Amino acid sequence: MDALAGTLSALLLLVTAVGVLAAPVLVLVFAPGFGDAPGQRELVVEMLRLTFPYVLFISLTALAGGILNTYERFGVPAFTRCCSTCR
Repeated sequence: MDALAGTLSALLLLVTAVGVLAAPVLVLVFAPGFGDAPGQRELVVEMLRLTFPYVLFISLTALAGGILNTYERFGVPAFTRCCSTCR
């Protein structure tokens, strides 16, 4: 279990770092129309740089919830899922 968590964490950290650094290129590849309006491309790049760390943390939270479920501890994952959907 430790090896899986470590490998997933390292891989997610690498993907997040590459995504944050390559955000301008990713915007050009996946959304080429965002370069038309002035300032819009910079805003999209900044939002993408905020989104990549979210993916890292939510993936690690899902891993922790899965680990707790294997030990039959259902309260904490259920509470976090309920609180995130009630907003």
